[in-house]
Amino acid sequence: MAKPIQTRLRRHSYKQPSNVASKTGLTRKGISHARKTGRAMAKGRKVKGYHSGVVRAKASLEYELGSFRVLGGKTYASTRARKAMGIDYIKDREAFGRLFKRYGGEDAVMRRWLDGKVSTRFIEKPEGVADKIIKNRFRVGKKIAEGGTKDRMLENVSHAWNIEAVFERLTGKKFNKMTPGTGAREMEGLTVTHYKNGKAVLRYRGKSFDVTKRLNAILAG
Repeated sequence: MAKPIQTRLRRHSYKQPSNVASKTGLTRKGISHARKTGRAMAKGRKVKGYHSGVVRAKASLEYELGSFRVLGGKTYASTRARKAMGIDYIKDREAFGRLFKRYGGEDAVMRRWLDGKVSTRFIEKPEGVADKIIKNRFRVGKKIAEGGTKDRMLENVSHAWNIEAVFERLTGKKFNKMTPGTGAREMEGLTVTHYKNGKAVLRYRGKSFDVTKRLNAILAG
């Protein structure tokens, strides 16, 4: 039976420290984990891959899809970078990094950012970041689905903050209320299933949310 279109937004795999030179931006564990993720992907849809402009996102996607193909999964020939999925919205990375120590780590700062408590001198507003991703990536799946095409997966590898911003924007729920209460882990992500009638259902950490109205409102804005 034909399957509906899906758009997935996934975090990259385990990254190398910034002071370690690396062609992939990933640790050995990161490469292994990306491959493992590809082996676990369902084979019922042909996958088109997209990634942020950061090398670890591209490498994560390529290792993932490579393993997916080895086990019989079908993909399009090439992957593409999409600026909207990057982290250019962080304006002052050095100053921004100091916030982690001030507030007790990445998840704490992410929570403050999503609650509008981090100055726009350091980083753009989360609503704007999320809307750029939604308009750039989820519009595609919606359009393909409404055209009647099925059996396709749009696989997007990005970054944890982007995933949580999109999740909160579409559902109105707080990411830290979803078990295990932390930001997206390596190669974890959310999936939106697009139906021909326009319905959109988001699934994240075992929970499903009808995001049709919110998605349509953002795309129309």
